[in-house]
Amino acid sequence: MKNPKKHLQTALLLVVLFLVLAVSDIVYFPISHERLDFVQRFMVRQINKSWGEYSESMPKEKVKIVSYENFLGQFNFLERRFVERVFAIDPKELGFKGAYFSKKTVDDLVLIPQKTFEMPDGPYETGINYMPGYVYADYEKMMEAMEKDLGRRLYIDSAYRSPGYQGAIFFYYLGEKNNYSLKENAGWVAMPGYSEHGSENTALDFINQDGISGEGKDQTSETFEQLPEYDWLMKNASKYNFYLTYPRNNPYGVNYESWHWHWEKK
Repeated sequence: MKNPKKHLQTALLLVVLFLVLAVSDIVYFPISHERLDFVQRFMVRQINKSWGEYSESMPKEKVKIVSYENFLGQFNFLERRFVERVFAIDPKELGFKGAYFSKKTVDDLVLIPQKTFEMPDGPYETGINYMPGYVYADYEKMMEAMEKDLGRRLYIDSAYRSPGYQGAIFFYYLGEKNNYSLKENAGWVAMPGYSEHGSENTALDFINQDGISGEGKDQTSETFEQLPEYDWLMKNASKYNFYLTYPRNNPYGVNYESWHWHWEKK
């Protein structure tokens, strides 16, 4: 006759062993740049869940300006340890060659109200955005000129993002959207401190009045590139201190982003 107590002890031992290995994987084991293992993929989902619960409890106008410290502070020990290990990786190892800016939050920001676009698959909301006052002033001047020339303007899909919010965006896209691949993710989303969206020379991601941003459903960089608004930007944006950061074959290891224009006083 089989001994049920012995089988229970064996099962408990296996569970404990699995938990020890899982914790070791999160805390100590190497992190693959190509694709995270199943325990690390589970951690990404948990981190996104924790951030989702935390961000939903915040006032909407605070989400995109949450500090890096507050971003880390809402995770448990294992989640925080894994986040810190990921962001300790040198982005150059992942193919990203952009500059480091800062993990400090920029002050004196102008709030840009949320805008909703009616799309074929349902409404799309930009959410509340921010940008420094001097960037906003040049953006408005540029849009006045575009409206005069084209009778159209571009709206803000994404502008300033605090390093804390950038961390949340990085893990969101690291999940299903970029196949749990750090290398693939780094081609689209910068780590906290490395994003132009988090610098004083804030980048703006544009969306036109028809809801075309290049990032929507069935849209690509080429979709935005074909707009008359994009052609106008290429000819005129530098007059207002805006520059396309990530053209084709850019030296930063970032994919072509026709919608992403940074502010820089030259």
